Amino acid sequence: RVKARGTTPLLQSDRNETCQALLQLVEQICTSAQQQQHPVVLAATAKFMGAYAPTWNVHCSPEAVVMIIQYLEQTMTGATVQVKEDCAKAIRGIYIGCASKLLQPTPDRLPNLIQTSMQRVLTTDREIAMTAVTEGCTRLLVQITSANEEALLLQSLRNVVLPVLQRAEHALHTISGNHNNNHNNTSGSGSENNVAQSEMAMEALSWYLHVVQTIVRFCDCSNQNVLADLLNTLWPFLEKCVQQGSHEQILTEVVAIHKQFIGNVPEMVFPRFTETVQFVVSVLEKTKHPGTLDYLATAVETFNAPASDSTSSFTELLAHVTTVITTHITTTKRPDECPQLMRAFFELAQRYILFCPSALTGCREFPTIVAIAVECLSACKGERESTRATLNFLSQLFGWRQLRLSQPVTNALEVGAIAIDEQLAKHGETIVRACLGGLAGGSPQMLWPSLSDCLFAIVSHIVGANAMSATGAEETTIAHQWVYTALTTSCFMVTDGKPVSPETCTTVMKVFFQLASMKAGPQSKSKARQMLADFAKLCKGETGNDALISYSL
Repeated sequence: RVKARGTTPLLQSDRNETCQALLQLVEQICTSAQQQQHPVVLAATAKFMGAYAPTWNVHCSPEAVVMIIQYLEQTMTGATVQVKEDCAKAIRGIYIGCASKLLQPTPDRLPNLIQTSMQRVLTTDREIAMTAVTEGCTRLLVQITSANEEALLLQSLRNVVLPVLQRAEHALHTISGNHNNNHNNTSGSGSENNVAQSEMAMEALSWYLHVVQTIVRFCDCSNQNVLADLLNTLWPFLEKCVQQGSHEQILTEVVAIHKQFIGNVPEMVFPRFTETVQFVVSVLEKTKHPGTLDYLATAVETFNAPASDSTSSFTELLAHVTTVITTHITTTKRPDECPQLMRAFFELAQRYILFCPSALTGCREFPTIVAIAVECLSACKGERESTRATLNFLSQLFGWRQLRLSQPVTNALEVGAIAIDEQLAKHGETIVRACLGGLAGGSPQMLWPSLSDCLFAIVSHIVGANAMSATGAEETTIAHQWVYTALTTSCFMVTDGKPVSPETCTTVMKVFFQLASMKAGPQSKSKARQMLADFAKLCKGETGNDALISYSL
């Protein structure tokens, strides 16, 4: 009734009466004793207050909004885990949804309000609650855009950051102190207690680093002075974490924060980029954490241009990363045992195609990268994210002529076309067989679009290149041989045990190659994907041979 649309007098009257009833209810709730209420009631109350934040923004005074926040903060203290998290989410909703009330007309109360919220939520020892309130505070503050209020914004943002850093530095000091005590303690007494304290401090530090990551993520304001102040405040602490650097959890959280910095303030972190990359690579070597490759992917997208002087550096970086990954999957874990690492590796390779192709095709490990991708089509055993990333990489690599790219990137790919075609000639038949085998039942249905796109990219590339040549005949390409061999030698069985008929295979080839030709039009890719999906259903016995007839008409 509050959200009902319409401007008739009856609707307006009903809307106003409902809002007044809600405001009276909120006032009664805020003045009641929380300790006497059941946790289920408290959780429901918190959800109610957070859900109606837009209503409070329209109909409440700024004082009433502050009263609601204070009630939720008090309820959060000493409550159950669920109540703490629900209250924190409600505070986030109110900070975001009631921004106009909290910022106008006199936001002078804001620094103290923000500081109290952060201090209260940091005592909950719940990561979900901490990140929720931090997100709400940060998203509220970045709406302060007036140059006259820069001092207010700086002070308020420091009140978000500093309480977190104080607790994080205390946790880091505890970890370092216990590590030194254990190293100097030759008798072994008290070591178990130190280990327990270190584990608790480690968990807390992980929470606080995640909170810092949330601050950086949502602090996307246009005020460069504020962003510089945030960077200068956080950077010394991040360096302390790096120097301590013996715990994987700490290192990977620091890498995630650096990734957020690249996204928000790339020009400010660029002078420190070289040392940061060295740190990230060292973390990759030590932990094999996929977050390190995510950072590098963001760096390639942000800091490299196809014709820039940094291309050689990114080429060497890719070669080293490939060596680390190759050693890991051949000596420590198989690709199916580290799917997130493989997903991140091929997403990094995709960034090289789109933003720095000369560093990819000119890399000495380029053949190894393609070979790993081909191996992962079977080695990842159909795992969704890693297999999809692998297929997307191969689709973009061999189908780059179909992508919408900037002219410098296209020129760089033209230079590297020979190297790409060499890899396609070497691995094309294996990839085609893997894609058709996956469609015929070897991969889950959610991968069918990626399998179809990869197959389409390879075939259209070869058919298109053949059509542009002076001597090629469209129906006698190597792609025809690959697809025909895959269809006739693979076991595409239906549910009754009978193989797919030769007529069906002929229809699939005829329609697919027509769609993959340069004359098929802009919708050919989606039509090919739909046709191959019907072919996959046919192989599974979910549809009949007549499902493909319409495509040949």
